[in-house]
Amino acid sequence: MIDKWFSVLCLASAIACGSPKAADSSAAVMSPNTETPADETETKAEAPSPVRPISLTMSDRVQPPAIPLGEYSGISWIGGNRYAVVNDKSKGSGLWTFVIPISDDGAIGEVRAEEAAANASGESSADSEGVTYLSKTGTVLVSREGDQTVREFSLDGKATGRQLAVPAEFAKDKITANYGFESLTSSAATGLVWTTTEKPLKADESSGLLRLQSFSIDKFKPVMQVDYRMENPEMSASEAKAANAYVFGVPALAALDDGRLLVLEREVYVPNGSTFVKALSSFTLMRIFLVDPVRDDSSPLKKVKVAEFSTSALNLANFEGMCLGPTLKDGSRALLLIADSQNGKGGLVSENIWLMKLKFN
Repeated sequence: MIDKWFSVLCLASAIACGSPKAADSSAAVMSPNTETPADETETKAEAPSPVRPISLTMSDRVQPPAIPLGEYSGISWIGGNRYAVVNDKSKGSGLWTFVIPISDDGAIGEVRAEEAAANASGESSADSEGVTYLSKTGTVLVSREGDQTVREFSLDGKATGRQLAVPAEFAKDKITANYGFESLTSSAATGLVWTTTEKPLKADESSGLLRLQSFSIDKFKPVMQVDYRMENPEMSASEAKAANAYVFGVPALAALDDGRLLVLEREVYVPNGSTFVKALSSFTLMRIFLVDPVRDDSSPLKKVKVAEFSTSALNLANFEGMCLGPTLKDGSRALLLIADSQNGKGGLVSENIWLMKLKFN
């Protein structure tokens, strides 16, 4: 279990989902270069209505000793106790399979990990950051920050040759260096895959808006693009520039089956100085927001904070991956978060897996 250095605040919240308003010139709901699948209207109509508010509460937190130190940056539930995980420094697909036993009441058991066999003979790391499992094909999509692609792989790490038709505005030369595709999620119920860049594109720096982009699971074609505004960071620009390490952006999304998205906003600060100074002043701040890109025509999207937590001192948890897991005994849904320890860099960061309970109220 994680010790007293961690504090968690989970906020039960609802999101208002009224009737969609008429589109206007400021609403960036559909990108001009996107394609609408023939079944998109039908897919949206199948989303449960009315939309229910949700709440998130902490259930369990572990630092699994049996998994090797790594840079685990994305996670997706395969089924049972198996999860697809990506390590952004592994070769090839970057894929691993984690076994994460979860009890009926939301306690995490002994975690085990195995790297995909095909990684050993694969290309050098392309900085695999996000992963989502596609139940229809039994394959996964992996978002790669190194070349700004989202490619399909088998669970043993072999490329299928297919990839999402990513719009040109997300090309590698259009992003801020090292702030490209971090997040990836999908829902078989809506038929959509979602991703976004960690920071605004170069073209959007003045507005500060992120573009959340969806794709058809069946056709791998773009469907919908919506604007999202992050919160203001805790640290000033001058403090961030002077830091030993600083990160601020969106590393993960989680798609709900009713069309809504959970958005993880992350801020990580490590000051310059001695190990003691770093241990005393380093922190991570995580905020999870709920948005409704299917029904909300606002630009940027309306959002509601549903959880906020921070880590500090000698047990920093730099969360980069987030996914839904199984339904628990009380009817809640498991929401798992996985941290990137940078291979335990500086002895300050550990591997962490946290489980929160998502309830529809």
